[in-house]
Amino acid sequence: MFIFIPWFFCLINLCHFGRRFTEMFLSMKILSFFILFALVNSSSVHKRSIDLIQAHGLISDSRLPLDITPSSYDLELQPFLEEGTFKGKIKISATWVEETNEITLHADANVQITDVQVKEIDDGDEQPDSSPTPTILTIAKTESLPKKTLFVIHLEKHVVQGTQCEIELFSMEN
Repeated sequence: MFIFIPWFFCLINLCHFGRRFTEMFLSMKILSFFILFALVNSSSVHKRSIDLIQAHGLISDSRLPLDITPSSYDLELQPFLEEGTFKGKIKISATWVEETNEITLHADANVQITDVQVKEIDDGDEQPDSSPTPTILTIAKTESLPKKTLFVIHLEKHVVQGTQCEIELFSMEN
């Protein structure tokens, strides 16, 4: 009996060690699986559908100049559901930050801008009881840049810094 008891404790300790060893071995297998999975995924190179270095030039070119800052937009759109088109009027209130004779806007290539009007708003500082008087600015030309989705309005004269204006666009989608 005396010899059997220490052997029994050794079996218990061995089983206990075996269970801990099995748990440790299982943990090592799981850990090695995750390490192997990480190595396989890191070694495979996925090519992006667009090269961001080449696209950077396109992105920076499509940003609007900071010469004019818009303060509000007023949109009136009339949809024609059967044709899948619309017509509308867009009025943008803006302030000139820098002196320029160009107004650059984002415009989709499918939107046809049919008429443009730019009004300089006199704030009426000289006459306190008068309302602002708009002066229509002469447009030299307009151009659409479909590759960059831009619409540029060229004015005949430069507009000075701090001038407020309203830009009205009448459009129809094709």
